[in-house]
Amino acid sequence: MTRFPRTLAAPLALACALGLGLTACSNDDPAASTPASSNASVLTLDDGPDVCLRKLAETFGADVEIAELSSQFSAGDDISGLITGVPQGQLVTCSAKYRSPDDPRKLLSAQLDTNTGEFGEPRPVNITVMGGDASQFDLDQHVVALSQIDAAAIAGLMEARKPQLDSHYSAYAWKAVLVEGPRVTSPAHTLRLGLQGRLAANDVVDSRFLTVSIPGGEVVEDIIPD
Repeated sequence: MTRFPRTLAAPLALACALGLGLTACSNDDPAASTPASSNASVLTLDDGPDVCLRKLAETFGADVEIAELSSQFSAGDDISGLITGVPQGQLVTCSAKYRSPDDPRKLLSAQLDTNTGEFGEPRPVNITVMGGDASQFDLDQHVVALSQIDAAAIAGLMEARKPQLDSHYSAYAWKAVLVEGPRVTSPAHTLRLGLQGRLAANDVVDSRFLTVSIPGGEVVEDIIPD
């Protein structure tokens, strides 16, 4: 079950309607991806950090309304300390939960096949309201149009922090582009850009996020606070 953080509106949790548990609902675990760097369809950060959002727009339309989106890239074995064999920068997951075009009360879940570059068949998502009156739940408060996300600005946000990151880490890699729903600390959707690196001071593995508001683009949490 995917649990959404508590929000000022009715909190909710999402789960695939198949009723077979998490493994039957999605393949969001990056470890489940098979290295396929020789495959021409494999996507990487060189295709743009917004590649998952663009693929979603190409498949479901630029105005598709999403509740959440997750794209994960490999940080590389040297940085992560894991033995995965997945080259640094390779896209390992791209998935989204979005409003059904056939029934605006419902959500669907779609997962990109990172070997073919195509989304699989969408699956229904159950919505469960937690800690609130289910009869007052309004899905409008938990989705955002993909067109409201300035995907083209993501690379600029990353590049602007390069001097700071170069002095903080001996090596680092951007590894996540996420869209997350409203929560108590942020009543609007946010764009979160994740990074993993080796600290220059002691070679310790360190993971951080840059969080930006949607819409608006204001920095909610910088990756290395002053």
